[in-house]
Amino acid sequence: MSTLRWLPLTLALLVGGCGTMPVDLVSDTSNTSGTHVTALLPLGNETLDNGGIDHIAALTSQIAGVTRVQIFDYYQTQAAADAIDADPASVKEAIIGFSCGANSSPVLADGVNHRVDVVAVIQVSEWCGITPLTGNVLRAQETYNPNCFDTGGLGCGRLVPGAGFNPSNLTFIERPDCHICSDHDPDAINDIVLAVKAVTSPAESRKFAAVLSKRRGQINIITRYHGQPAY
Repeated sequence: MSTLRWLPLTLALLVGGCGTMPVDLVSDTSNTSGTHVTALLPLGNETLDNGGIDHIAALTSQIAGVTRVQIFDYYQTQAAADAIDADPASVKEAIIGFSCGANSSPVLADGVNHRVDVVAVIQVSEWCGITPLTGNVLRAQETYNPNCFDTGGLGCGRLVPGAGFNPSNLTFIERPDCHICSDHDPDAINDIVLAVKAVTSPAESRKFAAVLSKRRGQINIITRYHGQPAY
């Protein structure tokens, strides 16, 4: 596998350093049929964001059937890809991220040989670059604010379908959150948790699929407000 395209490291060096080791929240590598979650942090996770993705990753670690959760900085796509490709084919893979970590999520998916069952992110940034979703991604979901003025462009970017990816398997959930609020919003957090549950649970997967089936061949866009679950 060739070296993945990394998002700019200059800001990473300025905020939060470089080369942070990945964090294992839960790891049962003896289980070869569970779901592994890879979480990608935003720029300056602790300095600027106060650990929103850390909290979301911890919640996914409590989902039945999730047997490993690893957290990486948004620029550690190569290390994350190596970890995913070390998994047997029987393991289901979920990639989650916020802000620059959301931008890195399709970069990571593009760089692995493994199937990716879901990419579920919050507020792709207009400032971190984007890679199209690839054919090895089964489903993708983004919670975002379409009003760029609300987020200064930081949270109104969108995932992009690429070659081999079915657009009807991409869902945008519109929520009117400011950027630094969005990964702390209980509703947006629940969007990610539900997406991971849809990988681990047939019942949750049916709820997920019910939304997608209404708009075959088209990207799904749904609007949700405070207290309204995605599915």
